[in-house]
Amino acid sequence: MEETGLIFVGIIGLLLCLLITIFILVVYSGLFLTPEVGAGHPHFGEIVVAYKFCRGSYKEAGPLFTEVAIIAPDNKAIGIYYDDPQLVKADDLRYIVGSILSEDNSEIDEDLKKKFLDKDFKLHTLPLVTNVVKTTFPYISLLSIFIAIYKVYPRIGAYVEEHKLCAHPIVEMYDGKNINFMAPLAKQDEFYVPECAASTAEKIQDLETSLDESTIKDTSLSGGDQSLESSFLESSVTPDRMTVGDSADVLTDPVMADPVIPAVEETKLGEFATATEVTSLDLTSQGKKETESGSEASTTSSFEDIKMETEDLTHEETKKEQ
Repeated sequence: MEETGLIFVGIIGLLLCLLITIFILVVYSGLFLTPEVGAGHPHFGEIVVAYKFCRGSYKEAGPLFTEVAIIAPDNKAIGIYYDDPQLVKADDLRYIVGSILSEDNSEIDEDLKKKFLDKDFKLHTLPLVTNVVKTTFPYISLLSIFIAIYKVYPRIGAYVEEHKLCAHPIVEMYDGKNINFMAPLAKQDEFYVPECAASTAEKIQDLETSLDESTIKDTSLSGGDQSLESSFLESSVTPDRMTVGDSADVLTDPVMADPVIPAVEETKLGEFATATEVTSLDLTSQGKKETESGSEASTTSSFEDIKMETEDLTHEETKKEQ
């Protein structure tokens, strides 16, 4: 029991030491520092950078900074962020990460330049500006980057809004000791690499294409509806004429429901007319009603009955005369 208690106490002691160490490191990395934001001259003049353009979440910039540090560990690293993540979707955010090859017209190391070009980096020159919104944060550890982002960007935004300035894009420069933040107040367009314009044009083209496809689809559907409607109207309005039964002597028309009966001598049909007068009228009336409601089968059946009765009565009259 005593040994278990000692192990438990030892584990707690290690955890406390670890927590204290982390806390000290976070404090040392700038947890309680308050960056001062102001306007003035930038931390660098005209510079030439080797960069890679990316689109996506700013959180994905880390691997590119690592790649830059591997190629040129003694060079200053730079990152430029073009879009406000509160206004632009994460997948559409544009930024570059690179290395500074030259400052104030200093000579470029051609070997180093070749290394970057071989890794698909491109070159761009950032202009000298006289006035920027800026601040500095100490770069002590990797934690300093996260603390700086948490502390600096809200203050830069508040400063720009308070003084009603037009300051963009945001530039971060790492010199090994400090993280220098700045947003130019002039020549902003020269801080945008060519891929930014191409990316914007591509996005506009995609939007136009999407709108065109939507318009074509709506037009097609509208045309299809009109075609269906026209077809329906034609099938509903155009009457079909048909022959009822195999005999050509009895015809019917859906529009005119009265049957056409072959002529028979009046003397031979006298009794038939008397016997079937009411029935014939009833059937004819019934045929008209059913035709008006669209039922052709009932009308056809009535006419066939009339024909059969006519033939039977004629046959009986012939027998009587014989």
